[in-house]
Amino acid sequence: SSDPDRSPEAPVSPTVFEGLEACPLSRCYARSTPGRFLQHTAPSARIGRSVHWIIDNLPGIVAASESAPDCARSALESLRTKLDAEKAHSAKNPRERNLKWPEEKLFEAENSIIKIARLAFLSRGGHATSERSHHQFEFLLRSKDGLITGVVDHIEHSASGVRLTDYKTSLTLDDLDKHRRQ
Repeated sequence: SSDPDRSPEAPVSPTVFEGLEACPLSRCYARSTPGRFLQHTAPSARIGRSVHWIIDNLPGIVAASESAPDCARSALESLRTKLDAEKAHSAKNPRERNLKWPEEKLFEAENSIIKIARLAFLSRGGHATSERSHHQFEFLLRSKDGLITGVVDHIEHSASGVRLTDYKTSLTLDDLDKHRRQ
């Protein structure tokens, strides 16, 4: 941990890097006032936290599943349970109590978890889903110079190349261009 007026130590995530680029003083403010004001977490951030928690726990869900549909059902059930806990926690915070949970983000999160769980089951044990593709989840990547690091939600290796997917559950359509560089 560094002082609020000092630069962050490498490695930093792409999100932190872009935040510093957009407003360097925001980091100083955030680090100089921790715990002084009651904070709130946006519902979309709670949805994202839940999605990432499921992805982190996919190995156990995959191991307990007998088929791809079974794995998808278990992951979806786990997501819904985690979201219920997040909603209950949110309801206890006076700054979050009246925030609306975006139904479209919940729907997108559920669909993403179904897709991810099926892919995880089909590629379990490092076996490819077909001869042409291989999937990895929650994979740590670091830039060659070590300055930037981040966890990619989904990596798909195929004959045509590599596709990196980072699920952004808190974005609106207006925010998409801002995050394309990441």
